[in-house]
Amino acid sequence: MIDFISEAVIMMKAGKEIRQIFIEARLFTKKPLRNYLEEIVNEMKINVSFEKALDHFLELCKLKETELMVSAIKIHKKTGGNLIYIFENLINTLQYNLNIKSQIRTQTAQSRFSGNIISIFPIAGFLIMCLFFSNPLSGYFDSRAGSIIISIGALLEICGFFAIRRLLREGIY
Repeated sequence: MIDFISEAVIMMKAGKEIRQIFIEARLFTKKPLRNYLEEIVNEMKINVSFEKALDHFLELCKLKETELMVSAIKIHKKTGGNLIYIFENLINTLQYNLNIKSQIRTQTAQSRFSGNIISIFPIAGFLIMCLFFSNPLSGYFDSRAGSIIISIGALLEICGFFAIRRLLREGIY
């Protein structure tokens, strides 16, 4: 999205209007953004209003960056102003956010790796106990209560692992 907005700024400085930018942007953008741009261009070809096409573009894309860009375009259409300046500030903000996320990911890499190792310890410990202490553990496997407890423990371990993965994926990254 940053590349698209950067190219839009260059095109606006060259004198193109925003509708023309969306039409020409299909040539240099990559998928999936290209598909979304083709949708908005097709809607403009069948005389759907530009604002409705932008709303549909926003629904398809579902990115915060897209929401900011579409809001800036809509506000510019209603009130005027310097859209180039707004887009340049938007680019700077998005690049800054990207750099911050990258720094956070780099700085937390060791902690994430340690978390993965620690989450493997219960499984590894259980497997080692099964290999070396199979006689005492056979009572757990033979009884119904022991099998249920081991199954619940394994299920909770797996749920915890995936919950932590999901939190890390949705949280910062």
